[in-house]
Amino acid sequence: MMLTPDQIEALLGAEARKRVERKRRGGDSADKGAAYEREYALARIVQLGVECLESNDDGTGIHLQAQALCFIDDFLVHRPDRSIFSQLKDKQSQGWGDLAEDCRSQRSCNEEAGIIGSIEIVVSRVDVAARLDESRPDDLGEVDVIHFEPPFPGYDEAVGVMLEPFDTSNARRDSRRHILAAWEELNRNATLAEILERASDFSSGTIRTLDPEFALAEDIRGILDQIPDFSYQVRSRIVIFAYPGLQGRARYECGTQQWNNFENRLKLSPPSDFLEFFALMRDAQ
Repeated sequence: MMLTPDQIEALLGAEARKRVERKRRGGDSADKGAAYEREYALARIVQLGVECLESNDDGTGIHLQAQALCFIDDFLVHRPDRSIFSQLKDKQSQGWGDLAEDCRSQRSCNEEAGIIGSIEIVVSRVDVAARLDESRPDDLGEVDVIHFEPPFPGYDEAVGVMLEPFDTSNARRDSRRHILAAWEELNRNATLAEILERASDFSSGTIRTLDPEFALAEDIRGILDQIPDFSYQVRSRIVIFAYPGLQGRARYECGTQQWNNFENRLKLSPPSDFLEFFALMRDAQ
């Protein structure tokens, strides 16, 4: 739990409270639409999304937040066991100055609130990162200085995991817009699961959610497995299918009434080929 302004004042004094409130007001007015902050958020959302997919994490325990009421406030990642506080600097030069004081204040707040948290300074230029590293105050040895320069070089490869089997150049291009639109619509304060769920809605299901795979009944799998030259997979709650020269997805999610109707049709009249399967899926309401 983050400290309130009153708690910050009690811990660090009235000037510290004024500073953190000024930072919040400044962030609210200046950060909206800032390209660097958006690119960093995009990169972290995609990286964390891939991490969750590979570890079968549903993303509900990962909370992302921008412009929080704290001293290191630009981008926060909260996990159940730890948090990461990131300050983003897209400048040609950057010294420690007030930044060092913000790091110390954030460290004190974290200790007071019982937050296990790390602090990182993220800069857009490699020379700025090098100078900050060289001039780091002795008492801030645990603060990470990270160089992040958009466009995120591993974006296409990472987002491809979240798009599979719809990983095309158009899908990769559009995914940026869909993920950032979800982030903004959720006021840059949501769980990773919520962000990707909204991004999936915007992309008409192309972007994967972190929902666990729906378990198809064995008799349904048996029917689908008998269709010649037909293959399928379940991605979250969506059945993705392929037939020579064609790839698509079911029109409705598994577990819905429409899907249940479709399953009943499959059982009553098992399709002998893809055309019969497609007709059954089209007609199920």
